[in-house]
Amino acid sequence: MSLRPAPQCMLANVSAMTKPYMRRAHYEHCENKFRTGCIGPSLNVQAERLAKAWHREEMRFRHDYNDKLLSGLMFMSLAAILLFRFVVCVSILETAGWIAFVFLQVGHCY
Repeated sequence: MSLRPAPQCMLANVSAMTKPYMRRAHYEHCENKFRTGCIGPSLNVQAERLAKAWHREEMRFRHDYNDKLLSGLMFMSLAAILLFRFVVCVSILETAGWIAFVFLQVGHCY
């Protein structure tokens, strides 16, 4: 029996995800399908490869999601600074925008 379909189905679907959550149930379904379909001495090696691939894709997904979230928050803080500086002219809200901007910049460095 071929060992390729289970890891490939999981990796193809995980890398195509654009929603802000990881579908753990899909991985468990793929893993169960793999465990029942794979017979032989390479079961443990291939199961380990599947787990490592899932972990790698999960870390990549989290990194990309966090980068998108940080970019969105940075854009919102800059928009607040410009809005409250030139359009509405509320200095306390402009200061809050600057504080958020500095907080996001400092937090991104660490």
